Amino acid sequence: LSSMIIAAKTEEDIAELESYEDKMMFLEELGLEESGVNRLIKKAYALLNLETFITAGEMEVKAWTYKKGWKAPQCAGVIHTDFEKGFIRAEVRTMSFRMATSCTSGLMFRKNKL
Repeated sequence: LSSMIIAAKTEEDIAELESYEDKMMFLEELGLEESGVNRLIKKAYALLNLETFITAGEMEVKAWTYKKGWKAPQCAGVIHTDFEKGFIRAEVRTMSFRMATSCTSGLMFRKNKL
């Protein structure tokens, strides 16, 4: 088990910046590739053996957490148990977290062919 150091003031400063570009510029000035909070989340997910999938509808985009190694029907059950029982198929696309979080609706996903 490893430890992490997270500077609360630095994380507060990052959180106060409005745009992704401003946050990245701030991190670059500090010689960092990503925030401490992002590193913490990634380490926690890895430690707990978790991953995320995203669903996109007309009105919203949502992230769902599942255990690594689960099959698609089990992942569908995270949304609703009936989905696992009646699972037929999943449309799978790979994208960066940045790309996924920039889309706010399923329509944006389809327009950008994501």
